[in-house]
Amino acid sequence: DLGYLCGTVLSGHFADHFGRKNVVYVPLLVGCVVEFLTGFSVSLEMFAACKYFVGITLGFVIITAYPYLLEFSPPRWRPIHAGMPTFAIGASLFAGAAYLIDDFVFLHVTGAVLFVPFLFGWFYFPESPRWLAVHGKLEMAQKAFEKIARSNRKPLPPATLALITKIA
Repeated sequence: DLGYLCGTVLSGHFADHFGRKNVVYVPLLVGCVVEFLTGFSVSLEMFAACKYFVGITLGFVIITAYPYLLEFSPPRWRPIHAGMPTFAIGASLFAGAAYLIDDFVFLHVTGAVLFVPFLFGWFYFPESPRWLAVHGKLEMAQKAFEKIARSNRKPLPPATLALITKIA
């Protein structure tokens, strides 16, 4: 889909400029709203425009979410998390839902509602520590690392601030 292609091409530039977290969660919210509106399309043109914008938001989310979330994974789990076929699983679940739900409106409303739980990640995941460090926000990067260490139940290495400075 053309929207998805546009989203994937633009997502890296936006993530580098606005931050990984913003480029995952803002398009996720917009995609949720537009997918909901898709169910109430009154014309083919409106449906096509909605699907185009949903594609853009998915391109942003999928391309940016992988490296963003891998930053929070312990090194031994990164290959497993990176290799998980989440897009294929999501597409398969949506295809299964489309088979079971023959009402066009309900299908798209269901698709929008299924995005909502992922929005709560905004409150749990900090901004990418690497992005913060590269943009000179060293104190915020330190706090992000502290939050990650707490969630992993691990102590923060004493040389973390030196590492953050080296990244920047």
